[in-house]
Amino acid sequence: MAESDKNLEFRVDLRIIPPVALSMLLGSWIIVLERHTDRFLLLLLILAPFYYLGAEILARKILLHSKGITIKKLFRSSEIMWKDISYIDCLKAGKKVFLIIESGSVKPNLLTNTLGQFQILVNSIIQRLPPDKVSESARDLVTDVPNKFGPLLQTWAISLLLGAILLGKLMGYG
Repeated sequence: MAESDKNLEFRVDLRIIPPVALSMLLGSWIIVLERHTDRFLLLLLILAPFYYLGAEILARKILLHSKGITIKKLFRSSEIMWKDISYIDCLKAGKKVFLIIESGSVKPNLLTNTLGQFQILVNSIIQRLPPDKVSESARDLVTDVPNKFGPLLQTWAISLLLGAILLGKLMGYG
């Protein structure tokens, strides 16, 4: 079976799942401890966007199949047919890399190197397209994707902060 005939699935980098899940669990525990206080509603309002972001990170999935690319997010999904892709380009900003997929839709679709196996994802997409639809900079991604540790460090920092707040609450400080 040729590479282009396989269905491939890509998700967020697996290393980011434990701190995201841990942060959501710690935040929930803090909310439960605050349920009878005046701070409950404020805490709920502050943490709600982080829960949405965490759920979005955990739900994100990119599927490559014979007809095209399916991008699944928490409450939405989009489909890009191979024949509809007009151009693939990339943009690097520090260690953050965006693969830009232009098609008939109004706005381009962006895939970032926070996805696990990003290099394989880029290579799999490029192999399925004619050479004239892929920029040279996108081709360079196949061999030169920078490691991105920022989101991983940020999620662990949030977990540590929430853990410290929880520990403080359990010890009677707040």
